[in-house]
Parts: sequence; C-alpha cells; structure tokens
Amino acid sequence: MKRSALITGGTRGIGLGIANQLAQAGFNLLLNGVRSENDVLEVITGLKEFNVKVAYCQADIATREGRDRLISCAMDNFETLHI
Repeated sequence: MKRSALITGGTRGIGLGIANQLAQAGFNLLLNGVRSENDVLEVITGLKEFNVKVAYCQADIATREGRDRLISCAMDNFETLHI
C-alpha cells in the first residue's frame, strides 16, 4: 500500500512544492484548495506523472462545512492518510 498525504493549498506556491516532493517520494496525494478542479487540472496532471494517485477536493477549511467535505473526500479516496 502506498502512503498518502493531504496537502492544503497544494496546487501552488509552497504547497505545490511539498506536493511535488511527496509525489517524487511515491506518496498518493489529496490536494485541497478553494479553486475549481478545472482550474487545477494542469497541476493534477503534472503530479500524476510521478505514477501516484492524485485527488483534489475543493473546500474552504476555514468553515466547518469545508472541513467536513475534506474529511469525506479523504475517506472516499484513501484508506488512510499518513501525512
């Protein structure tokens, strides 16, 4: 089983840098942000080139609803999160 990681803000800046490093290390990724999935498709496609599963969850973690959606996304996509 591959390890998996949740990265909030993982589609640009420092978060994307972390996502790249974890993907290179073989981690499956759950990325979170507030932009639409269509806006981050290029990032997702690039990370998948490391032969890892990449899922994206659009959710504002400043809200309870957003945090609940993120947890549901994690449970739907991965057995467990390691990071």
